[in-house]
Amino acid sequence: MDHLAKVGVILMVAEILFNQLKPVSLLLAGLLVTLAMIDFTSFRLPNSLNICLGISGLCCASPLSFATLSDRFLGVILGGGILAIAALAYRRLKNAHGLGGGDTKLLAAGGAWVSWQGIPTVLMIGASTAAIYGIVLAVLAGRDPRVERVPFGTFLCLGIWMTWLNGPLAG
Repeated sequence: MDHLAKVGVILMVAEILFNQLKPVSLLLAGLLVTLAMIDFTSFRLPNSLNICLGISGLCCASPLSFATLSDRFLGVILGGGILAIAALAYRRLKNAHGLGGGDTKLLAAGGAWVSWQGIPTVLMIGASTAAIYGIVLAVLAGRDPRVERVPFGTFLCLGIWMTWLNGPLAG
């Protein structure tokens, strides 16, 4: 994981420098890399970092963002709401936890950066890359992919970063 994290940091910094984004993107990159690494190694997303991500998104993202402050507030509500509903539905259907509370808080905080318009893009990138990772991991280990545990927050971080850099996918 250490080598993968280093490559990720190098790619993020290179993207910032070549696209001439403001230094606030370094703050986002640092928070996302930290959250992704913690989730990847421990399946945890600390509340303190999720709160920092959300507050910094509401305070810092406006000069660089494609969205207004009200759009970003709606991103917080929509991001957290979608995953909270999904987690509740899964728990009721399967009588088991399928999504951690940190993932819900992470997507809510990410919504402060990418707005409500970016939430579908973040989810598409995060869910598809997490599914690919889980399937490959399970196949390589000879396990059933349907029960493979995946650090979803790590892949949500990727989705937030890609959406921040490129904006939401056109609908």
